[in-house]
Amino acid sequence: MSEIGTTYTPPTERVVPDGAGLVDGLTVRELDMVSRQLGCDVTAALADQGNGAGKLWAALPRLAWVWAKRTDPHAKLDPFLDLSSSQLSTLLGQDEDPDEDPETNPTDPAPAS
Repeated sequence: MSEIGTTYTPPTERVVPDGAGLVDGLTVRELDMVSRQLGCDVTAALADQGNGAGKLWAALPRLAWVWAKRTDPHAKLDPFLDLSSSQLSTLLGQDEDPDEDPETNPTDPAPAS
C-alpha cells in the first residue's frame, strides 16, 4: 500500500477479475466517475463511437485505475496514464487469447476425430 510521501506504482498483473468484462463488473458509481472524467459515456469511448470517438486511450487507463482501486484504495490515476498500451492490455486482460484454452499444451497432438 502507498504511504504519504511515497510514489504510487501501478500493479503489473491483471486487475480485471477472470470472467469480467472491462465494464461489466463495475458499479454504476464507478462507471459514472469514469464517464464524467471522459466527458462521454465510457461505453461510447470503448466503442470509439459518437461523442466517445477518439477517447479510447483516455478510457483504458481510467478503467484499469478503477479496477485497481478495488484492491488498493490508495491507487492514483496519474501513474496509469503513463503506462504503455502493452502494460494497459496486461492490466485489463486484453492480451489474452480468448480462444486459447489455458489447460491445453500447444505441443499436444490434436484430438482424434
